[in-house]
Amino acid sequence: MNPLQLIPEAERRARLLEIIRDEAYMEGDFVLSSGAHSTFYLDCRRVTLHPVGALLIGGFVLAHAKSLGVTVIGGPTLAADPIVGASVALSPLYDWPCEGFLVRKSAKEHGTGKLVEGRIAQGQRVLIVEDTITSAGSVLRAIDAVEAEGATVAGVWGLVDRQSGGREALAERGVDLLALFSIRDVQLSASAGAAAVASEATAVNGLSGETS
Repeated sequence: MNPLQLIPEAERRARLLEIIRDEAYMEGDFVLSSGAHSTFYLDCRRVTLHPVGALLIGGFVLAHAKSLGVTVIGGPTLAADPIVGASVALSPLYDWPCEGFLVRKSAKEHGTGKLVEGRIAQGQRVLIVEDTITSAGSVLRAIDAVEAEGATVAGVWGLVDRQSGGREALAERGVDLLALFSIRDVQLSASAGAAAVASEATAVNGLSGETS
C-alpha cells in the first residue's frame, strides 16, 4: 500500500496549498502571456518541481484519473511536463499504472515530425493536466492535438484556477475542469500567512520591550 494514502486528504491538500502560497504566489505588477497586466503572479513550476509538491500533485492527479477510468495522462509542454512525470512515476504505487504524453507547442521539424510525444491510441480516453488555468488557451490547443490523434479528452485537471475564463472556455468544448484550488484559496492562504507573520512579529517586539 502507498504510505501517502494513509495521510488524510485534507492534510495533503493543506500542505500543498502551503507550498503554493510560500513558493509560487507573488504580488506586484506582472505582464501575463496574454499581454494583460496582473497584480499577482503564480509561478507554479516552483511547486510542480518541488519534491513534496510533485509527490502530492501526482497523488491527486492519479486519484482523479482513476475516478475517470483513465490510464493516459498528458498535457501541454512546458507546464504539464513535471506533473505528467510525477503522475506516471507514482502510478504503479497507486495500483493504477498510467502512460504519459506531452503536446509540443509546434510539431518537430525533423525526425517523425510529431506534435504529440508519447503513445496515444485511437479511441483512448485521456486526462489533460496543467498547473495554472487562466484562459485555457494552451489546454485547448492540447485538446485539439489529442483529438487529431483520434483520442478523447475525458477531463482536465488543474492545480490552480485563476478564474479568468478558462473553466468557461473548456465548458464550451464540453470538457470538465477539476481544479484542486482556486486563486481565491491561494490568496486567502497568503493573507492568513501574512497575518500570522505580523502577529508573531508583534509578539516578539512586545517581548523585546518587556526585557529591555
